[in-house]
Amino acid sequence: MKGLLFSFLWICLITHIVCCVQQKTPEAPRLTRTLPENFDIQGHRGARGLMPENTIPAFIHAMQLGVNTLELDVVVSADSQVVVSHEPWFSSEFSSRPNMDVVLPVEEESLSLFEMPYSEIRQYDVGRRGHKNFPRQQRLSACKPLLSQVVDTCEKFWKTHHLPPIRYNVEIKSRPDWDRWRTPPVDVFCRLVYQTLLPFNLGPRLCIQSFDPRALKAYHELDPSTPLAWLSEQGHTPEQIEETLGFKAQIYSPQWKTLTPEVISRFHQWGYMVIPWTVNDTSDLVKVMNMEVDGVITDYPDVALHLAGRLRKTPVMNP
Repeated sequence: MKGLLFSFLWICLITHIVCCVQQKTPEAPRLTRTLPENFDIQGHRGARGLMPENTIPAFIHAMQLGVNTLELDVVVSADSQVVVSHEPWFSSEFSSRPNMDVVLPVEEESLSLFEMPYSEIRQYDVGRRGHKNFPRQQRLSACKPLLSQVVDTCEKFWKTHHLPPIRYNVEIKSRPDWDRWRTPPVDVFCRLVYQTLLPFNLGPRLCIQSFDPRALKAYHELDPSTPLAWLSEQGHTPEQIEETLGFKAQIYSPQWKTLTPEVISRFHQWGYMVIPWTVNDTSDLVKVMNMEVDGVITDYPDVALHLAGRLRKTPVMNP
């Protein structure tokens, strides 16, 4: 009897422990919303979490994964070339000089892309060091490309490999305090971007975005048919956007933490698409994608595509 009692108590103890462990194990985040076919998954700076940001390898990899849209940033060189770069200088976080010396934080100020011809810019490496904030990022030699090189390469890639037509979300990195110092005047800046993209005839596959309303207005004057995205860090209302621009933009792209169902509903009522940035953690992606947003911008498009059931499983060969 004592042996049976001991066995019974032991089984009860084990069962209690298992139940407690199961109760403490969080359920894996999952989508509860059926995403529409046109849900836009954008690779931020190509696929910054996986490849050196704003480089041709990042854009190719994002297309291989299956993104709808390539998100990228542009600045201008001393010889008026439109360069794909988030900052109008070489970031000390990942840049190396032509001799492979590391760019130091105190040197960024002197390495202004607006004061360097592109022939000099392309000699700097922005991929071999990797990025401390993105441990999954592959380390490889890469340079800051021209916008024309990116579009030409990506257009050939999706056509050659019979992929769906890729879209481009181009951010004009202008600010009033950068005029004639870090960047050309905003009207000149926009004209250079417009002239660079015009030969590719991208039509509705192109979107221009900016935090600078001046850039959106200047580009709209050049081409009223190109969709525009209003970037917002603190949050805005449709009324504020239209009062500032004098016309309606097509997309509202806020920092994702500022979003609420009420904000999304309000913008939808005004005819805007809502595509927030930059959503990276799996739990955050699930939270945002379960809201009625129209897309997401992410450094980890592989995660977002997997959640959406769209991650391309068949490898696509390099160009």
